[in-house]
Amino acid sequence: MKKRNALKVFACALVLLFIGISTAFAASYTGTVNEDSVFFRTRPQASGGFHGRFDKGDKVTVTGTSGDFYKVEANGKNGYVMKKFVTLSSSAQKALNGSSTGSTANKNYSNRAGMEGIKDMDDIKVPATSKKGDKGPDVKALQQALTLKGYYNTTIDSDFGYNTEKAVKAFQKDEGLTQDGIAGAGTIKALFGKNPASSSSAKATATPKVTVKATATPKPVSKRAGMEGIDSISDIPVPGTSRPGDRGQNVKALQQALTLKGFYNTTIDGDYGNNTKNAVLAFQKSKGLSRDGIAGAGTIKALFGKNPSSVTTAKPTATPKPTATPKPAVKKGMEGITKISDIAVPATSKKGDKGADVKALQQALTLKGYYNSTIDSSYGDQTVKAVKAFQKAKGLSQDGVAGAGTIHALFGKNPKATATPKPEEKKYKTERLDWFNGGANKIPRGATFQIKDVATGKVFTVRRWAGANHIDAEPKTAADTATMKSIYGGSWSWSRRAILVKYNGHVYAASMNGMPHGTTTISNNNFNGHFCIHFYKSRTHETNRVDPDHQNAVARAMNATW
Repeated sequence: MKKRNALKVFACALVLLFIGISTAFAASYTGTVNEDSVFFRTRPQASGGFHGRFDKGDKVTVTGTSGDFYKVEANGKNGYVMKKFVTLSSSAQKALNGSSTGSTANKNYSNRAGMEGIKDMDDIKVPATSKKGDKGPDVKALQQALTLKGYYNTTIDSDFGYNTEKAVKAFQKDEGLTQDGIAGAGTIKALFGKNPASSSSAKATATPKVTVKATATPKPVSKRAGMEGIDSISDIPVPGTSRPGDRGQNVKALQQALTLKGFYNTTIDGDYGNNTKNAVLAFQKSKGLSRDGIAGAGTIKALFGKNPSSVTTAKPTATPKPTATPKPAVKKGMEGITKISDIAVPATSKKGDKGADVKALQQALTLKGYYNSTIDSSYGDQTVKAVKAFQKAKGLSQDGVAGAGTIHALFGKNPKATATPKPEEKKYKTERLDWFNGGANKIPRGATFQIKDVATGKVFTVRRWAGANHIDAEPKTAADTATMKSIYGGSWSWSRRAILVKYNGHVYAASMNGMPHGTTTISNNNFNGHFCIHFYKSRTHETNRVDPDHQNAVARAMNATW
């Protein structure tokens, strides 16, 4: 009898053990890594710490989801891998999406008070910036996003208090941002992948629609002086670019468009004064543009939905046809010049140069409204200042040098060939950028810059994505990717190469590897991931140590010039 009872107990134990085992494995699915050098992250975030890397074909055990990441077990560790890098069967994907054992970020958080219906970042409206002491919907959206990312575990109360500040600082630390606890523009961009909303979240009052534009009558604008017959942007001819001090039809069209958009409420007089500048600044702020008060190409495109016309904003006289006595006081050096085609395309030039090429440059900049000094054929400070202003308006590197790109943007043609093919090479001094001694701030996130491979001399353009111990960058276009790949002989490699980095008028000695890995932010450049750029005393992200191979390459680059 005792033996029979013992057998029953043993049989029950086996059943329970089998049930436990089958239950334990019911929520696990085998996935296959579909790319090389994929990060095995410690958190469901696109930056920060990681256990190691997977290569294409590696098998991983998927136990849940968290936003854009799968929760993964591998090599005795728990972590996260981006979903796009893991191939799962459709049945496994369905089971994970509907599983009660799936991601706590997707499932459990959605059951919390204040997280109803929120499963990923797309379910949250991008908020404005906020700080400690603020209250309202912007703070609520911030708390929801931090909850989804695993940083905020307290009540979602729309009140930016100590716990919210603490969560923001933790997120900023992982993203390599300044840990000030303020949800500023950089923090919001890193958290949501988008710029913050333009409306302020601070101390929202009960009068949400006190905007200057909103009036009870829909058509007072079209009855204002200078706005007759204008009901929409399409009623206004797209103007050329203009700036403070300009006058004429381009400025009038700009004022009409800003009036229609609700940013300009003063007289439409065709005069680019302080009121016009302030309206442009307000519009640029609302669109997340660089706030310079200049109606450059980007501002015109955002305002009209089209590129600016090629018409220059000169200072026209009241008489459209000059009389026989040309008293519009033709500037000395501008005789007979009324359009760019009247000027012979010059060669490139720089500060200190003199001669006909500099004179042609000054004439063109005068015609465009950037140069107001004497046309003396001497490349001095005023010419440098005018070139920089033109480069800024066209989105070019503001180095004050009339190089090939600047000449082409100014004249619409390539510069004239000169006997000395590379007059710019000696103007740059190669600098050593000490990464942890102020160097990390020299090239900000989102900056576009050029790389020159020391060995081959090939040049391509990249954009900084992220990076705290060094720069994480991506080739800007598919053509840049092709140039970079040719530098590595047609196949990607982790090998270090000595390079020069040119940004904002400076050239720095650096080193790069040539292996796409990790996160991609540019979708159409044929580069699946990013690559690393190291400078003097910078460190790897994985080991937090100085890499001797990178440093040797930086030392070689110090002996090279652009």
